[in-house]
Amino acid sequence: MFPALLRGHWVAAIVIGLAGALTWGLSGLVFAFIYNRWHLNRLIGEGFKVANASHDVTYLGQRLRVALPAAEASALPA
Repeated sequence: MFPALLRGHWVAAIVIGLAGALTWGLSGLVFAFIYNRWHLNRLIGEGFKVANASHDVTYLGQRLRVALPAAEASALPA
């Protein structure tokens, strides 16, 4: 719940908090894996693009099963 609050993702914080209350915190084990993808999809939906990465963006997108939009080389600072 706290990463969602720190990132300003209020809907996720409420969902994670309610699920945690109903399952006595056991849902935290599930949301530890789910929330990062949820946040990634939110950022892509808001128009964020990958500026740099440790591997090829296409490869990372395939591994994550998400279409990662890459920033154009001319849009990156020199």
